[in-house]
Amino acid sequence: MKEINLERKGPGFSHTLSPSTILTLSKQLYGSSTKGYIMSIKGYDFDLGEGLSPMTEKLTKQAIEIITNLVENWSG
Repeated sequence: MKEINLERKGPGFSHTLSPSTILTLSKQLYGSSTKGYIMSIKGYDFDLGEGLSPMTEKLTKQAIEIITNLVENWSG
C-alpha cells in the first residue's frame, strides 16, 4: 500500500484526475488534509474462468484486513 501525496502544483484542466489531484483539489476547495492510499493486488491467472486464483484470493483477504484496520483506527 502506498500513501498518496499532494501535488506540488495545482492540477491542470483534464477529464481525468489522479488520486493526488483529487486530494489536492480537496485541500484547495475545503481545506481538508485527509490522507489517501492506493492499494494494488497482484493477479496471477488471467485465463477465462470464474473467481480469483488461490494466491490472488489470499492477497485480497490480506488487503481487506489492512483496509478494515485503517478504517477502524481512523480518527478523522
